[in-house]
Amino acid sequence: MKVLSNTGKGSNISHVTVALSNPFSAALQVTKVTSTVTSFGIPLGSIEQDVNFEAKPHTTSQSPVLNLDMNFDPAALFTVTRALAVEAGLDVEPLDQIVQLGGIQYLQISGDNTNSNRKRQASVFK
Repeated sequence: MKVLSNTGKGSNISHVTVALSNPFSAALQVTKVTSTVTSFGIPLGSIEQDVNFEAKPHTTSQSPVLNLDMNFDPAALFTVTRALAVEAGLDVEPLDQIVQLGGIQYLQISGDNTNSNRKRQASVFK
């Protein structure tokens, strides 16, 4: 992934490439890439682009550069950040305080308790 100089300013587009592993004995001609990038069920971006590249038999081929339309919604980004921090066993209290201060609400992650309301300590930043 390459974040462009105008990503997040002029547009939400970054550049990515994807690898396609062709398990078949025939070549594949790829004419369109449609993909949604998610983490913990939260959409982080999407690709919807016409392309033209060949995936040779029994090989892994790289796509040409694709446009990833990134999701910069603060609630989505903070929710994924928190879920990753919980998964890594990190203290999320400072993040929770920042999110609360900014008036942002975490999004629901189904089947997961990473967004549960926790007792907030007023002295977390002392």
